[in-house]
Amino acid sequence: MIMRFTTGRFDPAQFEDIRRYAQERQATTMQAVPGFQSYTAGFDRASGQYIGVSVWATEEAAQAGTEATTRIRHEFPPPLPPAEGPLPRYYEVIAQA
Repeated sequence: MIMRFTTGRFDPAQFEDIRRYAQERQATTMQAVPGFQSYTAGFDRASGQYIGVSVWATEEAAQAGTEATTRIRHEFPPPLPPAEGPLPRYYEVIAQA
C-alpha cells in the first residue's frame, strides 16, 4: 500500500470552497481511479494549512490518482506562496489501525 501526501496553504476565507472541492471533486475523482482505497483531507482555519492523504494499492495507482486530480486542479482555489515541493509525496504504508 502507498500513501499519497499533499499539503498547501490557502486563504482561510476560502474554507467553504476548499471543503466543497475536497468533498465533491477531489474525493470523487480519486474514487474513480483503480487502486484507490481511501482519502482524508484536513484544513486549519486559523493558518489556512491544508493536508490531504490518500491510500492506494500501488505506487502506480497513486500516480494515476495524481494525474487524475491534476486534470481538475484548475477548479481548486489557488494556493498561497510559498508552495511546498515537491508534492505530492509517496510513502509505503508500514502500519495501519
